Amino acid sequence: MTGGTINISGEVGKISGDIIKKAEIDELKNNLFFELKTTNLNGEENEYQLQMTLTEVIKAADN
Repeated sequence: MTGGTINISGEVGKISGDIIKKAEIDELKNNLFFELKTTNLNGEENEYQLQMTLTEVIKAADN
């Protein structure tokens, strides 16, 4: 179906904690992709690469 909505349920992965430095975040912004492979009812396979959006979430320190 062309132009339809893709819904992805469940965990698709995430990175959290102090393992990423600011310079690495900037590098990731345009380099995260999700690969989607489909097979239609006729057995025809398609492969798509969708660029992901990086969202930085900052948690305030506990007092």
